[in-house]
Amino acid sequence: MPTMTHAEALHIIERYCDDPADLDMENFKDSMSRMIRASKRGTIPTLRVDSGCTKGVIIFEDADFVVKIPFTTYCGEFFQRAESASRWDYCQREVEIYEAAERFDCSCFLAKSEYIGEINGHPIYAQERITNIGDYTFWYSYKYGKNTSGKVQTQARRLSDANTTYLAGFCNDVIGNMIAAYGFRRTQRFMNLCVREHTGRDWHSGNYGTTMNTDAIIFCDYSGFRD
Repeated sequence: MPTMTHAEALHIIERYCDDPADLDMENFKDSMSRMIRASKRGTIPTLRVDSGCTKGVIIFEDADFVVKIPFTTYCGEFFQRAESASRWDYCQREVEIYEAAERFDCSCFLAKSEYIGEINGHPIYAQERITNIGDYTFWYSYKYGKNTSGKVQTQARRLSDANTTYLAGFCNDVIGNMIAAYGFRRTQRFMNLCVREHTGRDWHSGNYGTTMNTDAIIFCDYSGFRD
């Protein structure tokens, strides 16, 4: 079972990582090289790293969470809008969306995101770790009909026909899978939340998977992208 704590992860990053405020998509993996070498030597727990446009991710094998470090720039250009309190922090944006999902009783769709501390004044976040990161196009070709009831198919068509569905970013097959996992009303609330929070413009491969404890689909990259 994973045993690492947030504090232990922060300590490792602070010791081996370059200044988090200087990280961006282009230099993140190179900046993690010292930490990766220490991991291969067995000095620190086994880990791997990944990054996107707006944040870097450190995945410790012994943790049930991943560490996320927000970038202040994109390839050297400062972000102008993140639609979050800080105007650039896309990890904080995920925290805000998760908290909104809790209020709407649909947080089951999202990996929990939370602020865990700072390194050199730069915010660091943790997010519930998921497994089996998926190819998003799978949802668009998956024939949910043979695996779900006629009632779910009818409900999926009902939500798919809604005027705002295209803003939520989901097609009929995707909606059917979500209803089968979490129910009609929660799926409806989640879709409405996606419209309200502008997440539907940035669904893509690699931002969903399944939880470590169940096979239920869950999203792990849901900040959206505002340029």
